[in-house]
Amino acid sequence: MTEHERAIVTAIEALPDVTTGRSRFGGMLAFRRGKREFGHFHHAAELDIRVPRNRQRELREDGRVTFRARGSDWMEFRVKSAADARDAIELLREAHAAAE
Repeated sequence: MTEHERAIVTAIEALPDVTTGRSRFGGMLAFRRGKREFGHFHHAAELDIRVPRNRQRELREDGRVTFRARGSDWMEFRVKSAADARDAIELLREAHAAAE
């Protein structure tokens, strides 16, 4: 596990009601609140995060983000630095709050 991946996992596992396990979309490490998956790794440098569409609009110009097909709450977020990891943690916190 990379330093950035470890920082993300540690921060998100500390949130209330979070469990980790394998993603329903494949064998990747996933974060859930209850039964709702709100994020998972593709690999150490890329996550899928379930972010409400209104928040996605604010991220349209962010070069670290790739959006899914129209109507999806999922987006890919690339992590290459400590600053990216911090931003990923913030987005995962937002996704966690929306998963209530």
